[in-house]
Amino acid sequence: MACVLSSLSFFNASPPDDIAVCYPDELGRFVGDETRVVGVHAHNPVGLTFATDIYPALYGGGMEPVNAAEFRRLILHPALRQHRSHLKIIVGGPGAWQIEKKNLQDEWAVDCIVDGEAEEVVLPLFEAALRGEPLPRKVSGDSPKLESVPRIHHRSTFGTVEITRGCGRGCQFCSVALRGGKSIPLEQILHSVRVQVAEGADTVLFVTEDLFLYEQDSRFQTNTPALKRLFESVAAVPGVKHIQLTRGTIAPVVRNPEIIDELSELAVSMRSDQHPASTQSDHRYQHMFIGLETGSVRVFKQYMKGKAYPYRAEQWPDVVLKGMETLNKHNWFPICTFILGLPGETREDTRQSLDLLFALKDAKWCVIPTLFVPLEDTRLEQKRVPSWSK
Repeated sequence: MACVLSSLSFFNASPPDDIAVCYPDELGRFVGDETRVVGVHAHNPVGLTFATDIYPALYGGGMEPVNAAEFRRLILHPALRQHRSHLKIIVGGPGAWQIEKKNLQDEWAVDCIVDGEAEEVVLPLFEAALRGEPLPRKVSGDSPKLESVPRIHHRSTFGTVEITRGCGRGCQFCSVALRGGKSIPLEQILHSVRVQVAEGADTVLFVTEDLFLYEQDSRFQTNTPALKRLFESVAAVPGVKHIQLTRGTIAPVVRNPEIIDELSELAVSMRSDQHPASTQSDHRYQHMFIGLETGSVRVFKQYMKGKAYPYRAEQWPDVVLKGMETLNKHNWFPICTFILGLPGETREDTRQSLDLLFALKDAKWCVIPTLFVPLEDTRLEQKRVPSWSK
């Protein structure tokens, strides 16, 4: 996505005609002689993430992920080159750091990279760009106060509605896990839902690093009443037909199995997908992404022990098996990741992961193997880059 601005009137609450949000193929329609700044959201611009790396590796070296090819097509769009003399390009988003890491900032004519959460740092950058002033090459943003998170004004892709930010479980391969979790107020969530519905959406996708961190207490205790209230409130908004989920962790399911029991009536019945393995009356099922990552207790304890809290690292395989049993019983069929090649992983560690996978052979789930990548702003960012990521 690209955001195109022509004048300061947008920031002064004047008519919003000076701002446009468009797809890459539409840049030629919106970028012109009066354009002064283009903001680009970069999710994975060079293809340096766990899941992205594994698929090109299957085809041998030198293959370019589709994420990277599509971003390159956007950032080198002829309209941006044609009007380069009078506009600034600002790139942010969770993958913006990749551009600096690969030394592509000058080649791609990016004036400023915003690394991190942008709410409290980006407005002065856009204002300076609109005035034609020089921009810093890079600005870092910290986790903002909740009051700095703005409300949406229009429908988003897939009906996405943010419900939490951050995590705090401390997994060393993940930057989000190092930031404490915070929950978006219910009233603001419902505002976002109503905006989606008003512009034609009938599906709401809860965006979160962990569903079970919503309104949690300081010790990762899941707030079951708050979660149930969230589902009920969203489902009650006229026009909402489906609720879909993004991510969760499995330890809360074992610690408080009543969570799934309490949520399933709405969570499963309002899911749009169906599968014959579901025991629900019309075979609907719910799913979310869960990071299992390893079956090795040693590796788990070294890199991600907070993922099992309040259980010990030694209990991780049992937590996975028990949690999966509870989820499947209520027609939750998760999509789970396993990381291959974590630093120091041995053949014995791999064997233990294979043992856990075998123990799950009759479960209703999908496993996605991912290759370790030392991501920026993580505790493992300085570790050796595996051959498939070079």
